[in-house]
Amino acid sequence: MAKSGRKKKEKRKDFQKVKFKVGKKKPKADNFTDTTFRSQAIQIREQLKSGQADTAEPTTQKKKNIHDLLCHLNHYNAAVRQSSIAGMKELLSSHPSLISQHLSLLIDSLSVLMMDKEDMVRKAGISLLQLVLQATPADNVGPFFPILAAHLTCAMTHIQEDIQLDSLAVLDLMLASYPRLLTVRSQELLTVFVQLISRQRKRTVGWTEGEADGGDLAVKPGSRISSHKWRQKVLQRLRQFLKALLEEHYTKYSGQVKGTAGNEDYTVKVNNQKETYTPIFAPGAQCHWYKEEFVFSSLTSSSSSQTSSQALSEPSNLLGFVRSLVPLLLQCWMEVAPKSQVQSQPHLHVVAMEILDGVMSVILLLWRWMQGVCEERRDFSCMKQLQKLYHKKFVTHLLPCFPYVSHNPPARAKHSGKGTPSAVSAVSLNLAACEIMSYFMIGSNTATPWLRQIMAYVLEICVEGGDLSLGHMPSLLDVVRRLVKVLPSAESVSDLLQAVFSLHQSCHNLSGHKQATLQCLDELLTGHGKTHPSSRSIDSLFLQTLPELVRTSGPVSSKAVQILLRRASQRQDEALACVRQYLKSFVDPESGILLKLPADLQVHIIHLIHHADPLDLDTLKLLAFCCHDDRMSAENVTYLVNVMSTRFLDAGIAPCADRQLPFDTADFISFLFSVSVGCLHTKPMSKDGQDVPKGMEGNSLLPSNLTSISIATKTGRSMQHHSTIVKSVCLSYSLISSKEQMWDAIQMLIISSLNSRRATTCGAAYGMLHTVNFLTTPMTYWSQEIVNKLTECCLAILYSVVSDDLMGFGRSDWSEAVWEEVVDLLVVAHPVLVEMLQRIYARVGVLTDHDHVQNLAMVVVRLLQTQRLSSILAQLTDHVMQAVHSIMNHHLATEGSRWAAELQYEASMTLKAPSQR
Repeated sequence: MAKSGRKKKEKRKDFQKVKFKVGKKKPKADNFTDTTFRSQAIQIREQLKSGQADTAEPTTQKKKNIHDLLCHLNHYNAAVRQSSIAGMKELLSSHPSLISQHLSLLIDSLSVLMMDKEDMVRKAGISLLQLVLQATPADNVGPFFPILAAHLTCAMTHIQEDIQLDSLAVLDLMLASYPRLLTVRSQELLTVFVQLISRQRKRTVGWTEGEADGGDLAVKPGSRISSHKWRQKVLQRLRQFLKALLEEHYTKYSGQVKGTAGNEDYTVKVNNQKETYTPIFAPGAQCHWYKEEFVFSSLTSSSSSQTSSQALSEPSNLLGFVRSLVPLLLQCWMEVAPKSQVQSQPHLHVVAMEILDGVMSVILLLWRWMQGVCEERRDFSCMKQLQKLYHKKFVTHLLPCFPYVSHNPPARAKHSGKGTPSAVSAVSLNLAACEIMSYFMIGSNTATPWLRQIMAYVLEICVEGGDLSLGHMPSLLDVVRRLVKVLPSAESVSDLLQAVFSLHQSCHNLSGHKQATLQCLDELLTGHGKTHPSSRSIDSLFLQTLPELVRTSGPVSSKAVQILLRRASQRQDEALACVRQYLKSFVDPESGILLKLPADLQVHIIHLIHHADPLDLDTLKLLAFCCHDDRMSAENVTYLVNVMSTRFLDAGIAPCADRQLPFDTADFISFLFSVSVGCLHTKPMSKDGQDVPKGMEGNSLLPSNLTSISIATKTGRSMQHHSTIVKSVCLSYSLISSKEQMWDAIQMLIISSLNSRRATTCGAAYGMLHTVNFLTTPMTYWSQEIVNKLTECCLAILYSVVSDDLMGFGRSDWSEAVWEEVVDLLVVAHPVLVEMLQRIYARVGVLTDHDHVQNLAMVVVRLLQTQRLSSILAQLTDHVMQAVHSIMNHHLATEGSRWAAELQYEASMTLKAPSQR
C-alpha cells in the first residue's frame, strides 16, 4: 500500500537543505555556546632571561656568541660560512680578549679556511686570520704554529691555482708577524718554493751536496695569470723569506761570545766593523755575555722540525739547495731576456726588469747566506765549488746586457695603467749584478773584460751619484771593498778611493749615505791610504772633513768622533793636529757638540781630550763651564777629571821628548777648583733659586759687620750630583801633590773666590768646605786671612739654615750637607771656631733687628747641642760664655723669650757638666 502524501511532505521538510543567500551569515544553532574570551599579556623580564645571558658572554648583533660562530665555520653552505666569518670579525674586533681565550679553536678553524673552495670565503678567512695574528704575540702562537705551517704548505702546493695565489698572501702575513717562527721550518718552505716554479716534485724534504742540477720550469697554459707574473710573485716571496732567514742567521751567529756557566773555555769572535782601540781610562762596567734564548722544544715544534731548522746551517745542505734553485732562476731570466744582441746596450721592458730583479735578489741572498755559513764553519770549500760551477754561467747569461737600461713606454691616454713604469730601477739591477760578480773576483784574472766593466760602472756611479737610495749603498760599498782587494795597481786603487771620496763629499751630512760612505772610507784608507801618494792625499782630505761632521748632530757625528779618536789613539800626526785645532770648538758650551750629545757619546769627546796636548787656559775654562752644565752627567764629569788627572800624571812621571805637559799645573788646579765650586751667583738667591726680591734680603741675611757673604740654601743641582763631582776633584788633588802643598794653592783660590763675590750658592760653599776638610791635616797652617773668610762662610751658612728652620721651610738635602761640612770644619779647625765666637761677642751688640738676634742665638744653641763639638766648646769656655752673655745682655733679648731661656740652659749644660756629655 502506497505511503500517504502528507507523511512524505513532512519528511522532506525535516531533511530539507537550507539555502543561504549571498551576504547572509549562517544562523547560529539552538545549542550554540560562545567560547571566546579576552586576556591581557603579563611580561616579567627577569624571568624571561635565559641562563646564557646571565654569564654576560659577548655576542654579535644577531645574538650569536663565539661558539655558535665557530660551529658555523665548517657549514656546508658557503653563504653561512661567509656570514659566520663576518660575525666573527665583528665579535673579535669589539672584544679582543676573546682571541687569547679561544686561540687554539680559532687557529684550528681558520687554518682550514686557507683551502676553502669558495673564493669569497677564502679571502674573508684570510682577513680574519690577519686580525687574529696581528693581535697575538709570537710566544702565544708558538705552540700552535705547526698547524698554521702545515696548512700553509698544503695551500701553497694545492691543485687549484686560486688557492695557491691566496696562500702567498698568508705567507706575507706570517713573514710580517712571525718571521722567526716561520724560519724554523725553512727546509719545508724552501722545498715548496722550488715546486711552485718548477715541475720538480720531491718526495723528501731537504737537499744534499750531490743533488742533481736543474729541473724544468712549470708551464700552465690554462692559468688565469701568465707564467711570468706567477714567477715574479713567487720570487718576491722567496726573497722576503730568505731575508728573514739571513736576519735570523746573523742574529744567532754574528758577534757572539759563547760560554757556559762554570766553564772558563769560550770562543771570542771579533767583528771587523767595530773599533779595536781600548778606552784611555775605562770606567767600571759589567760585561753581559751573550746567552741564547731558552725555549721549550715541545712548545715550538717537533724534533724533526728542529733538525729542519738547523739543516741549512750546514754548507753541504745549502749547496744542494743552491744547485737546485739557481738553474731555475737562470731559466726564468732567459725566458724574458732580450733575444737580439745587435744593440750594444739593449733596453729591458717592465716584465724583464721585474723578473731579473727577483732572480738577482734571490741569487745575491743565497751567496750572502753561503758566505756567512762558510765563515761560521771556517770552511770555504762549498763557496769555492759554487764559484767554479756558476762563474761562466753568470758571465754568459747575466753580463751580456750589463749595465742594464730600462725601457718604459709612454703611457697611453686610454690605457694609462698598462704604461705604468716599473718600480724596479736599473741602478738596483746593476748593483746587484756587481755584488754577485764580486764574489768571483778573488782568484780571477784581473784583466778579464767583465771585471773592467764592473770597475768602470762603479767609478761612474760613484762620481755621478745617480739615483742611489739608502738600500743601494751597502751593495755598492761591498763591491768597492772587494775591488780594492783585487785591483792590480796602486793607481787603480787610488782612482777608486777618489771616486768613493767624491761620493762621500756629495752626500748630505745628515743622510744615511754619509754615514755609510764615512765608515767605508775609513776602512779603506786605514788599509790602503799609505800605499800611494794620491791615496795619502785622499786620507789627508778625509781627516780634514771629520771636524765638520763632528759638529753635526746625529749618527754621523758619533761615527766621525769614533774615527777621529781611533786615528788619534794610533798617534797619527794629522789626526792629533786635527784634534788640537778643533777641540776648543767641540767643547764650547754654546756652539760646541759636547753638551748636545747624549751621555754615552760624550765619553768619546772626553777621550779626544786625552790626545789634545797641550791644553791652554781658554780650553780649560770652556771645559769647566761644560762641567757646570746639567746636560753633562756627574759620571761624565768625574770621568773627565779622571782622564785629565791621569794624562797629567803620565806626562809628569814619564815625559817624552816630543810631548810636553798637557797644561800648566796652576791652570789645572784652578780648573779642578772651578769644577768643584760650580756656578757662582753674583746676587742673593731665595730658597727656590730665584733672585731675592727687594725688601726681603734683610730678613734672611746677616748684616755685613758680622759676615760679608750671603748663602742660598737651595740650588738648581741635586746634592748627590754635585757631591760626586766634588769627591772626584778631591781625589785628583791627592794625586797631584801632597795635601800640605795643595793647601797652599787652594786657600788662595778660596780667598780670591770669596772676595770677588757678595753672594754664592750652597753648592759652591759645599765644594769649598769639603775641599778644606779633605786637605786639612794636623800640620795645616791657618793664616788669619783664610780664617776670616772661612769664619764668614760658616757663619753665613749656619745663620741661613737656622733661619729656614725657624721660618718653617724645613731642611733640604743641601742644608743637611753644608751643615755637616761646617761642623766637620769646626771640629778640625779650632781657629775658625774661636774666630766665630769672638765675632759674635764683639759685634752682636750692633744688631737692631729682633729676628737677627734670635737667629744668631739659635745658631749658638745648635752648636752647643752638637755632640761632636761639646768637648771642644768645653775647652773654650771663656769664648763661649762671652758670646752667650753678649746675646743675653742685648736689649732685644727679653727674659720671657723662649730662645733666650734655651740658650742659657744649653750653655749651662755644656760648660758646667762636660764630663757627662
